Amino acid sequence: MNRDTGSREDKLFMGVTPLMIAVLKEKAGAISVLLSEGADLEERDDEGHTALILATLTLKEEIISQLIKAGAKIDAKDHKGKSALNYLTDLTDSVRPEDLSRIQKIFEGQGILS
Repeated sequence: MNRDTGSREDKLFMGVTPLMIAVLKEKAGAISVLLSEGADLEERDDEGHTALILATLTLKEEIISQLIKAGAKIDAKDHKGKSALNYLTDLTDSVRPEDLSRIQKIFEGQGILS
């Protein structure tokens, strides 16, 4: 039985994996199942984005936390040389301060920001 876990052979349009789709749709349960079935947290789409970078770009707080706790690499960079943390910094001017603050606390909780 072939399972869609987000591995290289399961990539869809523009290199998006089932894990990335679950991230973008904020499906925490599906993310847990995909990870338990072996989905690769560090798999990249055609632009080099990981699931964590996509979650950060779309400000999915619960999902950011879930991915970090699952071991997503915060310093993984896309094809532009940017990490999830770089994108979070870029969003400073376009995001409500309270939203940004909550997301920054997720990264702080992992010892990334201080």
